[in-house]
Amino acid sequence: MSCRPAQGLASLSIPLALFVLTAALQADMPSPPGDVQRQLKQACFDCHDKDTSEGGLNLTLVPWELERPENRQRWIKIHDRIAKGEMPPDGVGLTDADRATLLDALAAPIRQIDLAEIRRSGRGPLRRLTRGEFEQDLRDLLMLPHLDIRDMLPEDRERDHCNKVATALDFSRVQLEACLQATETALVAAAASGVAPRPAQHDFLPATRMFVAANTFGEREAMFYAKDSQMVPLSGGDLSRLRKEGTHDPEMELAIFRSASWPYYGYPDTF
Repeated sequence: MSCRPAQGLASLSIPLALFVLTAALQADMPSPPGDVQRQLKQACFDCHDKDTSEGGLNLTLVPWELERPENRQRWIKIHDRIAKGEMPPDGVGLTDADRATLLDALAAPIRQIDLAEIRRSGRGPLRRLTRGEFEQDLRDLLMLPHLDIRDMLPEDRERDHCNKVATALDFSRVQLEACLQATETALVAAAASGVAPRPAQHDFLPATRMFVAANTFGEREAMFYAKDSQMVPLSGGDLSRLRKEGTHDPEMELAIFRSASWPYYGYPDTF
């Protein structure tokens, strides 16, 4: 008795099962609304369905689950390509009116889901602290302004040249262990050693003693002296004379430019 027919039936059952499974998954997959589906079928399915999938895109397998960020990003990319006129390519029957209708039909639900997510979770997802923020928090909590534990932590990953993107700031076992070690180092530094600290010295200095030189990087736009809201053009020689004679004007003020990325600060002549 030959077994060949049975073997042929068995080999046929595998692709048949895969076909049935794929069809079942497509049937359960959420599809775009009827007007969107109709226009996609008219203008896009010739190149982006299960039979063609040009560029690796099969629109019949892109779920219309906009609550999932990865799916929403794919539909946003599809919307933007259509809006720029990149897709469908020239010669495909999609009038300007149909393109506008399709874009509106795509944008409205995406915007609705986006706004709902912002109301629920804010404009950005929760993220861990960067190593710079972690160091600064420990400085504030333990009152250690010169604490240096930044380099004990792994370097933060960047996305789009920014190291504060939640999806790039992963949190692994290595990261957790480094945070614990850095915290222990900070606590040891904050603990009293038993030796009495030196008494703090507080000096209230006039403006003309707050900076060694008469100017700094950036010239007058970065630092200058003023009195009665008017700039006073003091030179280095003027400052030396005032300090030698001790004739400091208590009404004089020192104006220093400060910014988040370029903070100027003074070095009093007592340093």
